[in-house]
Amino acid sequence: MDILKMAKQLGEAIADSTEMQELKKAEAMLMLDREAKELYQKYMKAKFKKQKAELLNKNVTSDFREIENRALKNPLLKRLISCHESFNRLIKNVNAVMAFAIEETPLDGGCFKKCHGNCGKCTEGVVNSCDGYTDDKTI
Repeated sequence: MDILKMAKQLGEAIADSTEMQELKKAEAMLMLDREAKELYQKYMKAKFKKQKAELLNKNVTSDFREIENRALKNPLLKRLISCHESFNRLIKNVNAVMAFAIEETPLDGGCFKKCHGNCGKCTEGVVNSCDGYTDDKTI
């Protein structure tokens, strides 16, 4: 089967997934609430600053924690954040299964290359990240 055709089918399957459908619903509901929408924008801006600080090995400010706490108290935002996490987990699992198929990433945490475990591919392992999202009994 043609790889690009399979990629299109994978994209369509992801678009039809429960995770994607729930994420779209959560986004649509959020857009109807001005206050929640503004809080979400602040949350995303603070999250970006936090990630940037972490990359630069700087301390994370309490601003993010405060905004995150406010966001999690809003039911629409809490649901959206949860849906984002579920969707991201799905994508991570898809990537883990593809990595297993491409590079035969070991399932037991052992290293299959001579990188001495420093490449990051062996330490997490497919089993730890696929959460049963496959019918392949070898994974």
